[in-house]
Amino acid sequence: MKNGPPKKPPTKLVSVLRPSS
Repeated sequence: MKNGPPKKPPTKLVSVLRPSS
C-alpha cells in the first residue's frame, strides 16, 4: 500500500481482506 510502509501493512485493511489472518 502506498499510504502505509511496505514492511508494516495496515492491520485494519489486512483484517478486512483476510479475516482468517
